[in-house]
Amino acid sequence: MTATPDSISTAALQAMLADAPSNDVDSFPELTPEEMVNITRCELEKLQDAVGSMFAFKLAALECISMIKQFHDQGYENALDNDDRESAICWARDAGKAQGAMSCLKDIFCGPQDFICSDD
Repeated sequence: MTATPDSISTAALQAMLADAPSNDVDSFPELTPEEMVNITRCELEKLQDAVGSMFAFKLAALECISMIKQFHDQGYENALDNDDRESAICWARDAGKAQGAMSCLKDIFCGPQDFICSDD
C-alpha cells in the first residue's frame, strides 16, 4: 500500500491520473473484489496444473510485476512529455519498487524447474 505524501495536492493527483496510461478500463465488466480474486485464483491453478509445479506462480508473478513496471515506466514517460517533473518522479519511484520486487523474487528458489534463480 502506498501512502500519498502530504506534499502532493489533489490537483497534482488528478494530473497524474490524467497522465496515466489507458488500459481501456471501460471495456471490462464490473467485478466485486471477491470475484476478481476468485477469477485470478482459478487461472493461477490452471497455470500450475499446466506447468506442473510451484514454479508456475513465480513465472506468473514475474510477468505480472513486469507489466506493472511497464505501466509505471509509461506513466513516467507521459509525465516527462507533459513537463510534470513531480509526477515523473512518483512514477519512476514506483517503477523502481516493481523492479526491486522482481529482483527479490528472482532469488527465491521454486524447485528443479526454476531456471531463473541463481545458483548462489
